[in-house]
This record gives sequence, structure tokens and C-alpha cells, in this order.
Amino acid sequence: MMNYKFLKLSLAFLAIFSMISCEEETLFDEVRATTTSGAILRTLGSVPNSYNLTDLTSEFSISLEEQDASGGNNVEAVNLYISLIDNTEDNGETNTGEVLAASFTEDTWGTTVNGNPQIDFAITLGDALTALGIAPEDIDGGDEFVFRFEVALKDGRTFSSNDVSGTVAGSSFFRTPYAYRVLVVCVLPEVPSGTWRIDMQDAFGDGWQPTTADGGGPGVSVVLSNGTTIELGLCTPYEDPGYDCVEGDSSGSQDFDIPPGVETGQFIFNGDFWGEMSFQIYAPSGNLVGDFPIGTPAGELSLNLCREGGD
Repeated sequence: MMNYKFLKLSLAFLAIFSMISCEEETLFDEVRATTTSGAILRTLGSVPNSYNLTDLTSEFSISLEEQDASGGNNVEAVNLYISLIDNTEDNGETNTGEVLAASFTEDTWGTTVNGNPQIDFAITLGDALTALGIAPEDIDGGDEFVFRFEVALKDGRTFSSNDVSGTVAGSSFFRTPYAYRVLVVCVLPEVPSGTWRIDMQDAFGDGWQPTTADGGGPGVSVVLSNGTTIELGLCTPYEDPGYDCVEGDSSGSQDFDIPPGVETGQFIFNGDFWGEMSFQIYAPSGNLVGDFPIGTPAGELSLNLCREGGD
């Protein structure tokens, strides 16, 4: 004999499920109809992040891959703007507004292995100064050039550094900051010896994951010409990162020593998988010689040692 109570309950659940399914389908259709796709400029390879103050031929170069839903067919141009941030006051204030330095269109860009537009750009320190209309004596160690790229689509929309989150800008996958800060530095004959310090932060509060989702080794490596490699970073709660890290989910500091007589030292940022890591490096004098925000690309770090040992 049929259980009518069970049948009624089943029909009621079926009606409720149908209502929920219809609401979800309507919401999905609405989201699909009102959502539009944008564009990103993915960084290809490593990017020089410094100019040598004493060498006007020192160069900033970069390769970018434009990615969007149309495979680049909706791109009108990729524009490049240059500006200078004056972080030193002794030689006067030389902050500049943005100057349009280049505009890349379909007849000037290449094609990546993925079939997307590729933009290749290089500019010397001397040419960057000329573009801004300033002289070499107007800059000093610690000043920064900013190279900001903008994707202009044929439908009138533009995408640049104000349109991306930290995950898109600085993660190891997207690597799409749109804007690149190039520090003016000095090259010294020897790395300053003594006790250095690195202050480290993680915006999400779960330690550092530089190269993998769960951990993956140090965030910063210091490779000295005497054969020593120093590994630095915050511990992660997800796995053993495999080096002597510093405890601290959101922040922590670590001292490290560089002995006298070391001619060269490479400070290497190994990556930021989630786009959450920032850090500052202090020389033995106590001077801040490197401030690296969220979005710093993986690669060799440039330190401002122009005034090391002085104010």
C-alpha cells in the first residue's frame, strides 16, 4: 500500500528543490549576463629592479604577455608611463608627474608561445632621465623610477595597477603588478660586513609560502662570494619549509651576519605564491637599504648602499 505521507513529503521536497534550482539558475544567468572579462599583463622572466647611479647605460628591461578572453583581439594599445619618486631631499625635490613614454600597438608587439601579444621594452637610465626632462644630478641613491603599464581595450576600458589585488599583482602565477619600481643604487666594491636585519610581514597571517601553496623553502636567500648561502623567512604552519625560519604568522625579524672581505652578495627573492609577503632589509649601520612591498617580483633584489655608513 502506498505511503501517502512519504509521497507528500517527497513532493514537497521536490518542489522546494525545484524552487532553489530555479533561483540558482536565474542568479547564474544574471551573473553570466552582467559579468565582463578584463585583461592582464603577465610578467615574463625576471625584471631588473635597479639603476646604477654611476652608469647612465644601466638598463631596465621587461617582457610582458597580454592575456584576455579574446586572445588579444580586443586590445587597442599597451601604454607605458614613467615617473620619478624623489626619496632624497639633499639635492632638492625632483618628484615628477607621469610621462607617456611609449605606446605599443599590434604592429609593434610580438607573439608569445601561447599566441598572445608580447611586449618587449628596454630603457637606459640616461634615456629615462631624458624622457622625464631631468638631469643626472637631479637624482640620488634611494630615488625610484616607476614604470606603469596600462592596457587600453577597443571598447574604451583600461586596466592598470589600480585595478588588481595583491594576489593578482604579486603571486607567482599571475605576476601582474602593471607597475614596476626601479631603485637608484650604488655598486660598492665589497658588501658591508656586520650584522644585518630583515623585518618580514605576511598580509594573510599564515607565514610565508614563497614558491608553493604550502611552503617551499626560504623567501629570501643571500648568496655570498665566499660560498655561503643565508636563508631567511617566516615559518609556515602548513609544512616544514626545510630551513631555519623565524616563528611569526604575521610578522617577524631575523638577524644575519656577513663577514669582512666578501666582495659580492646576491640578495634573491624566491617568490610569493599568494601575493602576501613584504619585507625590509637593514644594513649593519642600521640604515634601511631595501623596502620591498607586496607585489615584488621574484629575482635578485637591489639594495640602496649609496649612503651606507652615513645618513
